[in-house]
Amino acid sequence: MAGDRTDVDRSEVPIGIVVLVGLLLGATLAWAWRSGTEWPWTRSSSSLASDDARTAGADWARVGWSVSQDWERSVVRITTSQCGGEIRGSGVIVDGAVITNRHVIDGARRVTITTWDGRPHSAHRLDVSDRVDLASIDVGGLGDGLRLASLSSDGSDTLAIGGFPGGHDFSEHPVHRAGTLYGTGFPDPAEAAHLDALVVPGESGSAIVDANGDVAALLYARSTADGKGLAIDGSQVEVELGRLDQRGFARC
Repeated sequence: MAGDRTDVDRSEVPIGIVVLVGLLLGATLAWAWRSGTEWPWTRSSSSLASDDARTAGADWARVGWSVSQDWERSVVRITTSQCGGEIRGSGVIVDGAVITNRHVIDGARRVTITTWDGRPHSAHRLDVSDRVDLASIDVGGLGDGLRLASLSSDGSDTLAIGGFPGGHDFSEHPVHRAGTLYGTGFPDPAEAAHLDALVVPGESGSAIVDANGDVAALLYARSTADGKGLAIDGSQVEVELGRLDQRGFARC
């Protein structure tokens, strides 16, 4: 099938503008990919919003979930207040800080982390990567959270993904690695795990957790070819966390 082409969306939930393609903020960019064929990756010219996220009377204050496994207490919902709107995304506490996608917190005037008990926490510091779609949020007082691990290359891992589809309630479900795609530069990793599960706006930054309760990967995009997730391996996340740059909050 040489010559076939597909696009990739970045997953996030803004309130204010409904755009049906693209999950990253910024100008439209194309990235060449290869996995037996060419895979261009594009950043949309605007944020993605979903119909369910803009339902009239939606209760944006609602949060909290029934914790059935210990790792679920480390998954958080992220609300990024910008000068012109608000974005909802997902994240996970790793070694005392919240990790998520850079596009979830880009342009942030204020970032609020909501934990499993419904409590809001204000971010004190933001650090971002210029190499992959990754950010770290310093909140303080959230505990150690989870550890980073890595995915197997053959898709044999028992995995679960946890995040906030539509920016609303927590959701957890099984997922497997279906393959690997190869990137050429920011915001894509050198190798991205192609998952077998559909993902939707609001799930950007969702934790992909292995059978030990460790974070094996971090969701950062979805393919417009099949709507399924793309993730940064936990081993690469660990490397990138050691070379992030601080990002200041926006002033409106």
